[in-house]
Amino acid sequence: ITTLNNQGAFEMAVALGKPSCNIERKNVLLDDNPITDAGTTALERVQKLKTNQKYWLGKLLLGLKKGVIFSVDLQYKDIGDTEVLLLVEVLADHNPLIRTFFLNGKNLSAKSLIPLFQYALTSKARILRLFLRQCSFGPDVSAAFRQSLVDNSTLEVCSLVDCSVDSNGVADIAEGLRYNKTLRRLNLDRNCLRDDGLATMLSILPHPSLTALCTSRNGITDQLMSNPALAYLTELNLNGNLITDVGGAQLSAALVSSKMERLGLWNNKLSEGARNAIKAFLSNTQCEF
Repeated sequence: ITTLNNQGAFEMAVALGKPSCNIERKNVLLDDNPITDAGTTALERVQKLKTNQKYWLGKLLLGLKKGVIFSVDLQYKDIGDTEVLLLVEVLADHNPLIRTFFLNGKNLSAKSLIPLFQYALTSKARILRLFLRQCSFGPDVSAAFRQSLVDNSTLEVCSLVDCSVDSNGVADIAEGLRYNKTLRRLNLDRNCLRDDGLATMLSILPHPSLTALCTSRNGITDQLMSNPALAYLTELNLNGNLITDVGGAQLSAALVSSKMERLGLWNNKLSEGARNAIKAFLSNTQCEF
């Protein structure tokens, strides 16, 4: 085969992966074609795709079409872009109710993540809780996710753990949330927000629905601990950051009149005295150190 581009490589991977196809990947010669690593990976995963189709993917897609499956858990499945694209096609065509959707994206690229957001989180989508891990949020993916937040009206919980979300990515998320009225909980643990990213998130508070924010392991310091917008949250996770006794005191003062129910400060730079003072100051809040 000559002059096969990336799009053609993905379409070929889907065709070769169908249970009815008897052509093996090793019998397809692709020398001297303008295919990137993503396209090559999709083709190299054809046999894995067939195995997935045989043992679980085919059943999952059929169950979603019939409306008898309400939870999708792909956290521990060995999947690539092609499997997600097949899933996106079913979600777009049948719009099933999905209460929880778990996805580990360590083998995924923008090729499948952008369509996932464009078609599975549209205004007609019915995904209630979305949990993504290790899905790389480059500029194009972040922009697609921003638009999905604008369009979506059912998503209540969103977790983007270890997704390489930086200050630019969180700016897209915050912009989308300005138009979203349903998201209650947002988890951005293990990303690259730092103080600038947290400031961006706090700029949209108070929010019509968002009351819980998780930002553990994001390099956050004392800089924003006195920000009054923090008082609009009822749950805040700041575990594993760089908050010191000074920031702890500022945070206590900012939250003293708030409705904060749960505050996470594990693995920060707080002394025992500071932790005890925070607990005493925020007596109505469940503090975790």
